[in-house]
Amino acid sequence: MGSGNARLEAALGYSRAGWNVVPLSGKRPMVPWARYQKTRVIEAEIRDWWARWPDANVGVVTGAISGLVVLDVDGEEGFRALSEQGLAVPSTLTSKTGGGGFHHLFRHPGGGQTIRSFVRKLPGLDLRGDGGIIVVPPSVHPNGTPYKWANDERIADPPAWLLELAHEVERAPVTPADWACDVERGGRNAHLTRLAGSLMVRMSRNEAMQVLMAWNLAKCKPPLTEAEVEVIVDSIANREAAKPDPTPHVEAAAGAAGEGKRRPGQFRVMGFAEALDQYGLGEVDWAIDGWLPAKTVGLVVAPPGTYKTWLLLNLALAVSTGKPFLGHYPVNRSGPVLVIQQEDPFPMLFGRLTTMMGIGPATVTRAEDTFGSNEDVYEVPIPPPPPDILWHPDRSLSFERPESVAGLREVVEQCRPVLVIMDPLYSMGSTDDYMAKTAQSMLVLKQLRDEYGCSFMIAHHTSKSKEGGTGREQAWGSQFLNAWLETGWQVRSTDNDKTILVRRHSKLVPPMEPIRISFDITPWEFKATVEGAADTPEDRIQEAMALGRQFKSINALASYIGCSKSTAHDLIQRMGLTKNDAGYYGV
Repeated sequence: MGSGNARLEAALGYSRAGWNVVPLSGKRPMVPWARYQKTRVIEAEIRDWWARWPDANVGVVTGAISGLVVLDVDGEEGFRALSEQGLAVPSTLTSKTGGGGFHHLFRHPGGGQTIRSFVRKLPGLDLRGDGGIIVVPPSVHPNGTPYKWANDERIADPPAWLLELAHEVERAPVTPADWACDVERGGRNAHLTRLAGSLMVRMSRNEAMQVLMAWNLAKCKPPLTEAEVEVIVDSIANREAAKPDPTPHVEAAAGAAGEGKRRPGQFRVMGFAEALDQYGLGEVDWAIDGWLPAKTVGLVVAPPGTYKTWLLLNLALAVSTGKPFLGHYPVNRSGPVLVIQQEDPFPMLFGRLTTMMGIGPATVTRAEDTFGSNEDVYEVPIPPPPPDILWHPDRSLSFERPESVAGLREVVEQCRPVLVIMDPLYSMGSTDDYMAKTAQSMLVLKQLRDEYGCSFMIAHHTSKSKEGGTGREQAWGSQFLNAWLETGWQVRSTDNDKTILVRRHSKLVPPMEPIRISFDITPWEFKATVEGAADTPEDRIQEAMALGRQFKSINALASYIGCSKSTAHDLIQRMGLTKNDAGYYGV
């Protein structure tokens, strides 16, 4: 018997057909979805999601997990690019999007191949491959238009030209040879698009247009028209102004249905309902409970000798593997971590990582075998799978050099890290004028956070001080950095040189209690003992609710605190928890 909810039934049907589904608010996932790029969603999760959000749109995770790659043809611009390039789209299952475009679904090649998503390799043409997501019927676009299936064709293999575009080395740097060569018909658009991308990270749209028109007249055989070059330049300008993440945000201004594409330099606005839908009325989405909100920018502020690097490396290891942070705090959002370390020796960093991973030397013990003789017994630690940590080996990031920031943007776009760790701040920006210029330059990290959904945590040095020594402004480094950050960890030394005090700050929640962390580190073992954290089930429930977590069922509560359903039921009775008007347990 059906549920009566068309979107839930559609989601269940898609899942049974082998597609991984997630709930969407508009076009944005309502749950941490990186894990579903590799892990199958189960029916119980789907039913729970649509019980909580019955009006949620239905998203399908593209790539090998669902066996899909999807060509997104963006209206007239996309059809014109297909026509000009002579590119045929085979008959395949197709949906009409609420924004007026079309999603052409193709079979993923499989065989271990990774098909990377791309945005506007040609004007109006995007590809959603591994790590992408699309909105599917019967979802409704923010403009009120429903998504609909345009046909019921069988899913076809992708055309060769689409796979060629996907496999192009899109981000290879433009070289002098690229400027010197002549380009024949059939390659002009793609070549000009690459040149435009290299120019518009450092010059205005009009300047780039002048350079490319001159090059087009000299090198394209025959030249494109000025209007055609303008389409390419505008498409890159749009991309640079607002590069979409795998779940692109709404580009139309409120109340401007059918107004057309976003223009370069357009100052966007949203209506209250749309903004509330995208940003409001949601619980805090913690990547690590109490420590790291998802999609945040923050500082780890610490004087020398206070285990700052150990903390950040353990953070990288936790997020990249999904194992608890400091052995205590659960990780709710795991995935790739990008580390930009511009201070400490790499051998030292990797030595600390292997210590935390438990990779040590062989140990030798004497044991008596079954025949009564003593023999040496060797125990060799088996290394775990390598964590998904990416390293920047060149130590060259500077917020003051546009080409350096552009390089960071390219890496974030390609690798889609969940977390980027930068250490230390002084190596990346000017310390003049209380770091006012650096704080302004670092606003680009908030743009990257908004576009790609990642978090940034930056290490910042302060002078050595002990617990209770200074106020918050001195701790964060300057009034400008204080205004910039959204999350902060203030680390202080204590009278015990193996214990630190950490004060955590987030603009999303009220002040949190300080945490004492004691470290026991040998060359082959890392142990952190946390004092002040929630240690009993009651403490865990109180801490979770203080952080904005909500539980709709006894099962959900039991799963979170790691106990049986009967124990959770006893806790609810003992603590006097009742359901609120929305159906969630609270004090």
